[in-house]
Amino acid sequence: MRNQYPPLHSLRPMPFWAWNGELTLERLRLQIRQMKEMGFGGFFMHSRFGLKTEYLGERWFACVKECIAEAARLELSPFLYDEDRWPSGYAGGKLTALHPEYAQCGIDYEFCSPEKSVPESDIACFALQLEGETVVGWRRVEPGAKLTDQERFCRFFEVPAPVSESLNGGSYIDTFNPAAVQAFLQLVHARYWEELGEERALVPGIFTDEPTYNGFCGKLPWSKLLPERFYETFHVRLEEHLPELFFEKNGRPESKIRLDFYRLITREFVNAYSRQIGDYCRAHNLASTGHVLGEDDLFSQTQAIGSAMRHYEYMEIPGIDVLTEHWQLYLAAKQCVSVARQQDKPMRLAELYGCTGWDFPLEGHVAISDCLNVLGINLMVPHHFFYQMGGESKRDYPASISPHSPWHSIYRAVNDRIDLINRTFAPTREVRRILVIHPQESIWFGRPLEAYGREQAINRNGFFLHTGAEKNAEMNRAQGITDELLRRHLDFDFGDEDQLARWYRVEPRVLHVGKAAYQAVVIPELRTIRRSTLQVLEEFVRQGGVVFHQGAVPDFVDGLPDRAAEVYRYFRSLNYADLEEFRDVSCTLPTGNEAETMLYRLGEGDDRKVLWLCNTSVPPQPDIHASPAIRDRIATLSDVQISWRIPADYQIYELDVASGNSIAVETRRKGGLTCFSCDFDRLQSRIFIAVPEAALPAVSEPPRRIGELPGIPRRGPFRYELSEENLLVLDHPRWALPDGEWQPKTYVLLLDAELRKRLGLPPRSIMARQPWADQEQGGEQPMLRLRYTINCRREFRQVRLGIECPEQWRFSWDGVPFEAVDRGYWCDEAIRALELPALTPGRHVLELTTQFGKETALESLFLIGNFAVNVRDELEELPEALSEGDWTRQGFPYYAGNITYHWDFEAAGEMRRFDFSDCVGTAFGVSLNGEPERPFVAPPYECRIETRPGRNHLAFQVYGSRRNALGPFYHRGVPYLITPRTFREYEGSSRQLHHCGIACGKRRKVQS
Repeated sequence: MRNQYPPLHSLRPMPFWAWNGELTLERLRLQIRQMKEMGFGGFFMHSRFGLKTEYLGERWFACVKECIAEAARLELSPFLYDEDRWPSGYAGGKLTALHPEYAQCGIDYEFCSPEKSVPESDIACFALQLEGETVVGWRRVEPGAKLTDQERFCRFFEVPAPVSESLNGGSYIDTFNPAAVQAFLQLVHARYWEELGEERALVPGIFTDEPTYNGFCGKLPWSKLLPERFYETFHVRLEEHLPELFFEKNGRPESKIRLDFYRLITREFVNAYSRQIGDYCRAHNLASTGHVLGEDDLFSQTQAIGSAMRHYEYMEIPGIDVLTEHWQLYLAAKQCVSVARQQDKPMRLAELYGCTGWDFPLEGHVAISDCLNVLGINLMVPHHFFYQMGGESKRDYPASISPHSPWHSIYRAVNDRIDLINRTFAPTREVRRILVIHPQESIWFGRPLEAYGREQAINRNGFFLHTGAEKNAEMNRAQGITDELLRRHLDFDFGDEDQLARWYRVEPRVLHVGKAAYQAVVIPELRTIRRSTLQVLEEFVRQGGVVFHQGAVPDFVDGLPDRAAEVYRYFRSLNYADLEEFRDVSCTLPTGNEAETMLYRLGEGDDRKVLWLCNTSVPPQPDIHASPAIRDRIATLSDVQISWRIPADYQIYELDVASGNSIAVETRRKGGLTCFSCDFDRLQSRIFIAVPEAALPAVSEPPRRIGELPGIPRRGPFRYELSEENLLVLDHPRWALPDGEWQPKTYVLLLDAELRKRLGLPPRSIMARQPWADQEQGGEQPMLRLRYTINCRREFRQVRLGIECPEQWRFSWDGVPFEAVDRGYWCDEAIRALELPALTPGRHVLELTTQFGKETALESLFLIGNFAVNVRDELEELPEALSEGDWTRQGFPYYAGNITYHWDFEAAGEMRRFDFSDCVGTAFGVSLNGEPERPFVAPPYECRIETRPGRNHLAFQVYGSRRNALGPFYHRGVPYLITPRTFREYEGSSRQLHHCGIACGKRRKVQS
């Protein structure tokens, strides 16, 4: 029975709303209105570090209810989030405080003396027989056993999950234990159900975030429940075979025990966690949504969750997480979308834009969302919309996709674009005729994770990346075939072997998997295959279906030696050319090759067909976590020949995603296909709609090719207009403690860490205990003095000082104390703007004094005013005009707003072309002769402009970011990703700034 959760008002993006301070109803309502203005369709109420309002307390629920009511008034969809930060399951630290027996544990081993025994943690002990470094056998022994010269004593033991400050002093839960998850449901979901009352009928669903069976408290996941469950399922004592989980025996990689172990722990985790939560949500008319940890590749799934696809079965809106701009998670997206299609779940979610930083351009927002949406992910969850920016919160994986960012006023253009695409595909059905058997179980069956060595890491992003040729070859079982089919434009779904056995139905030449139908099946090279899979595919072939296999025939069936050749003889060895009969779309270059940077999506409705072509400007990458930065994706495509299998009487129109207009496309028929050609700029998408000639949509005439139009002259210097005041960043004070000398200038975040270390105070971190849960008092609070030097080349009045928590400080200017008079704020209400004395020409000293304690937060200061800043960080008069080039070198190195350039030109009233592809900013806006600004959030960066006879005035706005004010600054090169730690990295004292402005370097256009 389908879930009857409240329908969403739209499929517009819905951000994580980071509740990270003291919540007030007035501010919450204001921010909901701001989300509406920015074009969002709803939000997820997500606790983040900095929360002062007690999580799941009385005030918390009052705020949630008010937000639900305000969302209903504005026709937005208010989603819940089931945890205080992440990963979901620990109930803000309350669960294991109440039930310590529900804490997670892992299993590890050590070689040690036979006399060693730790009864409370030991599971079993073995004598391992070695020949060199190869394990050739083992036997179970007791502590104190006598060993031969070739044997080593090895104890296997439980490792309890540690108490963690990031879990508010709790531990993560045993996600194999149904009782533990039931306790989580009672502490969180049931509380929401009880507290929300009538408002609960307005809530569409609840997000669960990164549950895992591996809390990294041992080399492998474990639970006291597993031995009994293993015996009940496989009639084998798991304790007798523990070495097989970690070691190869006689150099043989395959293990039936290991395969069964991962089958078991995946089943137990899915049933205990995802199924219970899904069942609860379904019973209470909530959509279960979210994503699981480590869905990226076959190894990370083995380490963290078993199989992502089996969890998606119980999510009404299954999802994935795409961090940074470098992750190319085609495999993860395909896994999610495949299960969703097979279960007729139209919504699929992606958390995205996390770790991209303040200066991530809006073209990146469009490019990442396009890349996911063209693969079938349609509910975007931007990461994230800050409630406030005080202290650590401003460094919590920015940017804040909110009025905290200077481009917020045009962000609606991004959301409108996504909304138009989703509405265009809403009345259509997905078309994918090829099913690929998912090879996850071959990884479980193959080498133990330990045998690959330690090159895999919990690394720079806290997730799983894997290196090494052997691992890459193993991951290629799924990744290689994914990339090859996509680059050849042969779209497909994955089929999980467990789900295939339960959901399949065969008709002549058609294999149904749930609600999806396929005409061909591809089997990657497998080590082991399920007998049930062979039976399904044999039946499919006998009814006229076609099955292809890649590589060698597996030597094992269900992990036992049993060649599958008897059934494989009905299958064809895979030659990609043989899949041409299942092709619906071709996108070929003049060379005749398929355009490998292009992805497509096909939808078929009752009266139309829709084709979306997306130039990602980067081909499938061998390292899925190392795609080029968005600004470096520059490949364009010219004269791409599109061949589309549609009826001959269908006419094709292009949908202009900016205006919503439809433009007729000139086509020809060839070999039963409708063909046309088109060009693609970098990162450009184009949508085509095919309809019977009797059912034409509204049509616009195709305009003259933009490249044929005369250009608009652009010569500086330019008059300019600032959207906000300029800044000088102060982040290297001299400092002194009582009875101490003045110390050299120190980066303020390093100084904060050093003082806390000296005083025995906990370091500041977004992974620290939440303020609402932290009852510990600080100890000694010595007096701390900070001193900054400011140089002025002329007099400035009405300069303000941006500072957090000014009530904690005393101030002096050139040795004279002054009162902290509040004159508003900069960027966020947490950064107050205080009135400063007049700044006369010369050198000035600003001194601040406070008692440094646990609650003190040393942060950068800002001078705010109408001044310029030269290369020596001296204040001087604003320039009268700006030239082409980087504005950071023209008096605005730390400027954090937008700049509008103005100039006049003569014209005869004709149509002109304005090309601004050489400009650098987060986005752009164009206005001619006072007309409303046209925003440009993605390429192509050129437009048609209808001039008037005589003098014309062009206003061109370059949108900036908070990057050059908030950092990070002190790293070498461009960081791979932006995390809170990045802001503390100090690899040199010179600030690394992001350039911005007109003509900062022509973007190269490269033929793909």
